[in-house]
Amino acid sequence: MYYIIYKITNINNNKFYIGSHQTLDLNDEYFGSGIYICRAIKKYGIESFKKEILFYLDSKEEMHVKETEVLQYYKNDRTYNLKFCAMGGNTREKYNKKKKAIYIKKLIDNPKCPIGKRGKDNHMFGKKHTNEWKKKRSEQQKIISNKLKNNQDWCRKVIPRAIEQCKKMSELNSKKVKAINIITGSVLNFKSKTECAAFFNVSTGSITRVLESQKRKNKSAVFIKLLNYNLSYIK
Repeated sequence: MYYIIYKITNINNNKFYIGSHQTLDLNDEYFGSGIYICRAIKKYGIESFKKEILFYLDSKEEMHVKETEVLQYYKNDRTYNLKFCAMGGNTREKYNKKKKAIYIKKLIDNPKCPIGKRGKDNHMFGKKHTNEWKKKRSEQQKIISNKLKNNQDWCRKVIPRAIEQCKKMSELNSKKVKAINIITGSVLNFKSKTECAAFFNVSTGSITRVLESQKRKNKSAVFIKLLNYNLSYIK
């Protein structure tokens, strides 16, 4: 698993977006889910954006801490980010479930939007970073890290909160999950929601939403990949 901090830049106006991502494939062409960056990609087209990896981390916790550091460093620049800590913003908190589903479907169905695109449809398909590019990124990482280390004031305020949030997220994702096939009756036991999500090739957030929707006996939110399964937490 790779844990990265990336930067997406609009080559038309140099406005950029900072994000984090965990993936098994560095060429999965993930371009973030921030509301403003998605709108910008829809407006200018995916060909108007370039993506670069700023940092490689060893764990999700380190990734979130580093993301907060970088966001704080760039918070006075022209960015597409809405919030400058690892947990991100939430401009659709007043949307109901149906409106959120419609919004996400529009992004996925948009041919110019990178969200949901796989294989040859992904703009990074078949591309590899050159040694020159890797060397340049490494030098940039050192510069940013040195500057961040000198800013102790916000470190004392922001980093502890980011670490606490990451800890809470890790605890939630580590809950054990049981999946029962409603057709065959076979049972799958997972050590965590993360393991369950990896098995079904969906996000941990998707697994959480499926579990909660089943608690409310609302089957409309169950994803197609999980239609044949009943999920529940293992106490």
